[in-house]
Amino acid sequence: MVSEPNTLTPSEAAVEQTLRGWCAELDTGRKFWWGDWTNLISDVLVAMRTGESVVYDED
Repeated sequence: MVSEPNTLTPSEAAVEQTLRGWCAELDTGRKFWWGDWTNLISDVLVAMRTGESVVYDED
């Protein structure tokens, strides 16, 4: 069962916090990639919830 989109389970919250920490380390304050990091984290959480890979078609 997938919970509400804005409600994270404790495991999901831990994954989100871990990934945000890694992204902050990699970004070193430039914030250029922050939108991409946010999308990456969202895609990881969706994949965890659904058990399906999140893929995008190349145009």
